[in-house]
Formats: sequence, structure tokens, C-alpha cells
Amino acid sequence: MITATKSHEQLVEEIAELRGRLKEAEETLSAIREGEVDALVVNERRGEKVYTLKSADRSYRLMIQEMQQGAASLTTDGLVLFCNRSFARLLNAPLETVIGSSVFTYVAPESRPLLEALLRQAWESGSSQGEIVTQGAGGEAGVPTFFAFSALVLDGVFILYAVATDLTDQRRMAELVAHVDERKRIEENLRLLADAGAMPTEALDLAATLQSSALLAVSGFADWCVIDLVTEEGRIERVAAAHADPDRQALVEELKRFPPRGDEPYGPALVLRTGQAQMIPQVGPEHLEALSQGPEHLRVLAALAARSALPVPLSARGRLLGVWSFFRSSDRCYDEGDLALAEELARRAALAIDNARLYGAAQAANLAKDQFLATLSHELRTPLTPVLAVISSLERDARLPPPVQESLAMVRRNVELEARLIDDLLDLTRISRGKLELSRRPADLRQVLEQAIETCCGQNLVSGRLRVVKDLAALDHSVWADAPRLAQVFWNVLNNAVKFTPEGGTITVRSWVEATVQEADSATPADTEPGEIVVQISDTGVGIPPDSLGHIFNAFDQGDLTTARRFGGLGLGLAISKAIVELHNGRLTAESEGTGQGASFTVRLPRVRCCQETAEVGMRPSSERRQAESGHPLHILLVEDHADTAEALAALLEALGHRITVAGTVGDALAAAAANGHIDLVISDLGLPDGSGLDLMRELAGRYRLPGIALSGYGMEEDVRQSRDAGFARHLTKPVTLDLIKDVIEQVRVPVTSGA
Repeated sequence: MITATKSHEQLVEEIAELRGRLKEAEETLSAIREGEVDALVVNERRGEKVYTLKSADRSYRLMIQEMQQGAASLTTDGLVLFCNRSFARLLNAPLETVIGSSVFTYVAPESRPLLEALLRQAWESGSSQGEIVTQGAGGEAGVPTFFAFSALVLDGVFILYAVATDLTDQRRMAELVAHVDERKRIEENLRLLADAGAMPTEALDLAATLQSSALLAVSGFADWCVIDLVTEEGRIERVAAAHADPDRQALVEELKRFPPRGDEPYGPALVLRTGQAQMIPQVGPEHLEALSQGPEHLRVLAALAARSALPVPLSARGRLLGVWSFFRSSDRCYDEGDLALAEELARRAALAIDNARLYGAAQAANLAKDQFLATLSHELRTPLTPVLAVISSLERDARLPPPVQESLAMVRRNVELEARLIDDLLDLTRISRGKLELSRRPADLRQVLEQAIETCCGQNLVSGRLRVVKDLAALDHSVWADAPRLAQVFWNVLNNAVKFTPEGGTITVRSWVEATVQEADSATPADTEPGEIVVQISDTGVGIPPDSLGHIFNAFDQGDLTTARRFGGLGLGLAISKAIVELHNGRLTAESEGTGQGASFTVRLPRVRCCQETAEVGMRPSSERRQAESGHPLHILLVEDHADTAEALAALLEALGHRITVAGTVGDALAAAAANGHIDLVISDLGLPDGSGLDLMRELAGRYRLPGIALSGYGMEEDVRQSRDAGFARHLTKPVTLDLIKDVIEQVRVPVTSGA
């Protein structure tokens, strides 16, 4: 019995062998009929036995009974006169039932006309052969059996010979092979569809999406492919090409030089005109001639030897994005099933391409927004710089009467407020892009709070407008934090408390430690203490309506329109503060009993084991730490093209005792550095009329090993990174106060040698 484990080739060989054995039987019977056989040798169980033709009839029947092949004698209308057991088995019926019945009773209806024709052919020509199918005992439906037979006419009687080993197993094996091939094809198609379905969510880069799509096609569905896209301007660009054979990739890449013109009668151009897929089962010379744009193009097409083509549209959101063209160079041509698969692949790829395009557009818009904010920041900060510089200088003039001093302080506070609003816009952009970075070290939260209270509430305390109650009960205020960023948080919260609390109101600042164990993340040092430091800032102001508490930390949220108009602001401070606290692994929450009931904002931060003295030194202003280190006056090269800013900063620096050389361009700065001998420090703007302060710093650092401070209205992370890469020790964002610039100069100054 042939098993299902045999290969298709083995089955074909066995069928051929069986047909050979049948032919031998035919030749033997023909020799008997022609009188060419005198005796028969029959292999019986007891050995070989010779029969002469005198006993041929009996011997013939014995031989027939012993045959492995099925054999029977039939009348002209198919009545079975005699048959052996092998023949009965082929008909799926008992021997005694078959003899005397019609052979057509056991043959499947679809095989009966064929059997009639073959019997008629044997009667007319002497012999015939073919394959028929039985259907079971008594004509009832059963397991079908396929068998080959050969019919001969002997003395007017049909002798029907059938191969004893029927063809059922071979047929089933052939069907199994075909089924396996089809199953493999289905599995491959499902894999392609799954991979194509993942593309819309996996790839957001257009170039990567196109490359992935092309490689996906040649992983089993096509020998090579090309992708053409329609640009926003309506041009057709061939943006991707791939070949299954890496050695022929360079050849298919040449097709990028020949995108569709738009008027070709076949291929991508036709699909772009009609929006309908086109199947070319057999690519002929006429197709190549129509598609080629010249001898060179035709050479490439001929070398790629396309036998079958399938260009399909790439459509998404009702728009025709382009065409994906699949080609096969093998003998297997594309069919309707392939067309359906290609259209589904193209649909999914089009979604990925559309998503990548939308993402690219969003990225471009986001970049344009960032560039706009950076430019706006620069343009707004630049005129504030000389104002703040002059006011900082005037505030230190003891000759001015107190009313003038108060007016100057008011102007300074408003200039700083405007700078803070600009910083808020930039911070919001940093947060939304995940670019807000912290420089964390041990810090004393009490110092941060004291400075924030002095900055926000000092004037109100002096005037008696508000009362501030401090209850900083926490015994240890040590945190692992970016102290300036935490100061920004408390500044925002306290500034809101001052703004929303009427005259005579009270602001209460409390701190304590809650024994709540918080799991530290990888950014928190290993010496984290259990529990949290809690800081609560409460006021007796206008309060927060219950329906506003849920979104008070949303950007640009200012409650109702009346509140926004009355108190002003952009509504960014709390959103930024919440983000900063969360970056410190903490929480910022708000509570209020309602309108007119005041509000409380609570900050919870992880504790850190820290020496109090170290924390205090870390929080102490740099000018205090370096007061004893301040040495000789410096020769500073100030490079600033904004005349008012240059004049104001030069006056401030000279008031500190430094010698200043001013330049307004890169060329002037290089010339000044060469002409003035020893220079100790460079303070330079980044945007200069004839170049960049970055290039200037590289040149000066390379030639003279000068330290530098970048002073610019551009303050995004990329601006800071570029200034550091160029050699600047610090990056200051305009406007700057006298204290800040003095402190930074002390940080970056180089030791001045005697006689310099």
C-alpha cells in the first residue's frame, strides 16, 4: 500500500510501473489469442505449475483467481460473467454480489459515460484503457476508489483488466501535494498581510516605510517591485525599488531614473489615470516598448525579464497616493487571487505611507513652531536685556531717593515677569517634547522655600498688604533635586497665592515629613530616606470652583473668562510646575473648599540622606561662595550686535572693575582679539551679522584657549548643547541680571597671572 509519506515523484514512478505490468498482461492475453502460447506457468502456493492449453480454461480461471490485479469478463452491456476477488475489492463489494450484476451499478455516475465509451472503443478496435471511479457497494455512496483498467475483446467477450493496486492513494497524495502547496500559499499570503498590517503602526518615517514595503513584496510575492508616489506638487516620483536577488538590486535601482511619464498605455501611468489596478498575466515585447522611455530604459526592462506584472493603486483617505507595481520573472503568472492579495497589501501599505506623511508634516509643523518660539523668544528677550541691565545698576546707586528706588524695583519685577512668561512658553515646549532636563544634586528645600518667599512675597510683606505665616516643621529638608527648577515651582505657586489673595489675606507655608515609603526610581540615589517631605502653600484668596479642580493643571487653563481677564497670565505656571515635580518623582496636588474659600497646593518629594552643611553650601548663592575667590579685574571681549545691549552690559561690567572691549561682528571680534593682546574671557551673542558666535568661540578657543560665556536670546536645549560643543563654558539666556552675570564670570574665569 502506498502511504501518504511518499513524494509526488515516487507516486508517478509507481503508476508508470503499474501501467507497465498491465501492458505485460495485455501482451500475454494477446499472445494466447493469437495461438502463440502452448502452455502457462502459474506460481501457486506449492510452487510453479505448468498447464497446457488443453486444460487452459480451468487453468486460466485458476490463474485469474491468483492474480494481484483485478480481472473480469463482461458482456457487451456490462454484465459481469466472472471476476476475481481483486476485482470485487476494487468495486468495494463482495465477490458473490458482483458476479451476475452490472458493472455500472458500482461505478460513480460521472464515470459511467466514460466506461461506456471505453467498452465501445474496445469492441470496435479490440482494446481500450482508461481510469474510472467506483462509489461503493450496491450503488450506495461510499469511499470512492480510483483505478486504471484495460479492456480486450476475446471471442466476442470483454475481458476487463484493472490494476489491483488502485490509484486512490496516488490521487489522494496528488491532492495532498496540491493542498499542501495551496496551504503554503495561503500561509504565505497571511504572513504578508500580517506584516503589511503592522506597518501603519510600526513605521513613522516615510523612507523607512517605503523601504519596508518594497522588501515585504519581494519576500515571496514578487521577484521585484517599484513604488511610485505623487508629490504635493503633482509630480510622479519613483521612490523605492527592490529585487529578491541582491545581485540584481543595482539593476532595479536604475528604474528610479525612469518614473512614469503619465501617458503610457500600461502600468503605473494607467493606474494613476484610472485609479484601478491592472493585471498583465503575460508581459510581452509590446508592453516593454510602450513602457520604455528610450534605449537605456528598455535595456533595463529587458534585463529584468518581467513575465507577469501587477500594478495596483496606493489609496488612503480617499486620495490616490501612488502606485505599487509587482513583477514576476518566473513562469508562474499572476492570477485573480494574486490581484486580490496585491490590492490588500497596497491598501495597508498606503495607510502606513499616509501615516508617515502625516507624521512628517506634524514633525515639520512642530519644528516650525519651535523655531518660531525660539525666534520670538530671542526678539522679545533682546530688548529686555539692556533694560534689566540698566535697572540692576541703578538700583545699587545709593544717591537715588527711595521713591525712585521703589519705581526701579517695580520696573525690574515687571521685566523679570515678562522674561518668566517667555521662559514658560519655552518650558511648555520642552515638556511636550520630553526635553525638559534636570541637573539634580543634594539640596536644602528650606533654602529654596525661603528664597521663593522673599522673591514673591517680600514687597507685599513690606507694604503690609499680605501676611505670610511660615511653619517649616520638617527637621530635615534634604532632597535630591534641581534646586532652580524647584524654586520655579514654588515661585509659580506663591505668585498665584499672592495674585489671588486680596489685601489683608494670609499665605501659610508649612512643611513636614510623612512616613510614607515611596519606591525610588533609577534616577534617585541609593541613600534615599523612607517617607516624603511635604510642603503645603495655602491662602485665603478667591478659591477654586469644584468644577475647575479637575483641570487646573492643564496648560493655558485659567478657569472662567472673568478670572482670566481680572488676574491675567497665560495659565502655564501650574502645568509646568506639575511636570517639574513629577520629574523629581514627586506629586503636586490642589485642594479648595470652593469659591471664596482659599486654596491649598501640596508638593510631596522623596527624602534623601544628606548632610545639612553640604545642602546649605549647595544652595548658597555662587557669588557668596566665590567672594573670597574674586581676583584681579578681567579683560573681557564683549561681542554683541545690539547696540543698546552692548552699551548697557559694557557699563555694568566696567562698574564691576573689568576692562571691556566691545565688538559687533565676528570679524571685529577676531581683529580685537588679535590686536589687544591678552584677553581673559569672551562674552558673546550667538546671532551675529556676519556669522555665528559658535564659530567665533571655536576660533578663539582654538587660537587663544579662551573661556567663554554665551549670551543669547535663544535658550532651547539644542541652543545650549551647540554652545557647549563650540567651547562656551556657560550659556546664559537674555535678559540677565547683574548678580547673575557677576556670579557666572566668577565661575568661569581663569586664574590671572601676575603682569597679565
